[in-house]
Amino acid sequence: MAMACVVGHGPTAAAGPEIVPAWWNRLDSCLRMIPRKFRPFLFLDGNARFQQGPAGGDTLAAQPQNLPATMLRETALRHSFGCSAQVDECSRPVVSWVGGKGKTGCIDYLLVPDSLRNGFKTEGSWGDFPTIHGPDHVPVVARVQWTDAALPTCSPMSIDRAAMLTPHGREEVVRIMQSAPCLPWTAHADDYLHELNSYLGTQLAASFPLHRQRPRQPSISDHTWRWIRHRRALRRQLHRIRSTQNLQRLRRCFQSWRRNRTERDHAERWSLLQARVGQMIRAATSQIRVQMRRDTAAHVRAAFAEARADGPEAVARLLRNTLRAGRSYRPLRVAPALEVDGQVVAGQTAVERTFAEYFAVAEKAQESTRAELDALPSAALGPVDADNTPSLMQLAGRFAMMKRNKAAGISKIPAEAFRAAPHTCSSASLPLATAHGCWTRSTFLVERRVEYPAAEAS
Repeated sequence: MAMACVVGHGPTAAAGPEIVPAWWNRLDSCLRMIPRKFRPFLFLDGNARFQQGPAGGDTLAAQPQNLPATMLRETALRHSFGCSAQVDECSRPVVSWVGGKGKTGCIDYLLVPDSLRNGFKTEGSWGDFPTIHGPDHVPVVARVQWTDAALPTCSPMSIDRAAMLTPHGREEVVRIMQSAPCLPWTAHADDYLHELNSYLGTQLAASFPLHRQRPRQPSISDHTWRWIRHRRALRRQLHRIRSTQNLQRLRRCFQSWRRNRTERDHAERWSLLQARVGQMIRAATSQIRVQMRRDTAAHVRAAFAEARADGPEAVARLLRNTLRAGRSYRPLRVAPALEVDGQVVAGQTAVERTFAEYFAVAEKAQESTRAELDALPSAALGPVDADNTPSLMQLAGRFAMMKRNKAAGISKIPAEAFRAAPHTCSSASLPLATAHGCWTRSTFLVERRVEYPAAEAS
């Protein structure tokens, strides 16, 4: 998670109604300059006083007792912040300031985004914090726990496709398919498909794990792969050097502040070290480019030699694949624009809307929302023609004809799994295919167009 820490010391209420709002407006401007990918954390000595609330209560819901408290509340609500509490979970008041006459209070606050408020707990204050100029302010201690929803909760399935087509792999696929869950006929097609895909994905990933410690391109040789790994190690080393230099620079700043004098800086030595590692990275990149050209030439020669040995059909197939790969270049797309009745319509959304209205008139369609389509009644089902449903052998033949090395799609299950054991896979998928062929129960992807006629949304 990218964090942006903001530390501020606000003026007291005695500064007047002109200085206090000006400082909080400046803080508001600083918060607006934080990039969207960063989550702001505020550490403020706001000199804000609120009426003390219940244990673990919301500070922003309490009554402000001075002008800085009012400005703090407005800023937090404007930017959707959660604030630290004035009373901890054990009903003890949080004391962050001790005055000269023994007066205490909580005028320091921690603010976090609303998305982290559920895991934000105030634990109290650090009473024995070592200070330099006497007991004035003490830190407020809080704990933040969160689970970042943007990160994947589980690693994606990595399945070794080539291992499934070996004799041992085919036996393992047959065993997995024979143990597939059997749902009752009354189950919905979506539930059956979800259970089957979840089971197959879990079992295939466990039985055929893919080890990615190898190059993705088949033309890369072992010598080139070692150079690539060497360059990756150098880049990691350069990153560690930069991180260590930043830590050393921060350490020197704190030491200079503590001892009230500067120390000798070794920035030149760190720069020379980074330059040396960068030079090694550039040399490795040049070597990789040379080796890649040699590997590509050797791979092409081997592919054509193998095709000539297999016959003219293999040579023609290889030439077609080569020409098809050569058409992968696509020119830069220009901004879409149309001229309708003498007026220029520009922009992706406006052009799509214009096309939708044009084809809606041609197809006699009416504009509808998804909620209106869902509210339409289902058409009554008539007699079911079972001749349209595929047989077990037809389904197995389709599975056996599936092409290799193709995208897995939404299910993330490769085609090699169905090709390795077509008969067993057809037995596991036949109930779903039968229900879909009879149109009594179909999946969500096709039921809006096949199960009953619906108005076409423009």
